[in-house]
Amino acid sequence: MSTQSQQYAHLAKTWFDAQFATLTLLAEEHLATCASVAGLNLETAKAAMAASAVASKQWLTAPDPKEWLKLGQSQAGQAFERAQSYGRQVAGLASSAHTRYGLAAGSAPLNSFFKSAYDAGTAPYTSLE
Repeated sequence: MSTQSQQYAHLAKTWFDAQFATLTLLAEEHLATCASVAGLNLETAKAAMAASAVASKQWLTAPDPKEWLKLGQSQAGQAFERAQSYGRQVAGLASSAHTRYGLAAGSAPLNSFFKSAYDAGTAPYTSLE
């Protein structure tokens, strides 16, 4: 009876260690992704502030309403281009995160736990063939 309880305790500890290692690995990937998104947002905010400063200087120096309309049109086009660029960068980060999560989940310690448990469970039956 002692052997079974020791095996159960070992199994429970191995299961817990595998779960903890897997969650740690996925949490590290998540934090790296969050840091990338935060960095992108910071750079985007800096670029928006710089573009706003340039635009306000141009608007203050515009001599007539016709020039204001031209400036407004060009500023709107530039803002749209910046928004598209931001969207492409976010999509790239999401794709990269998806790939990294998939790789992390595929190499997770929990997978090796299940594989070893499966191999151990099927070992007695392979000798019968």
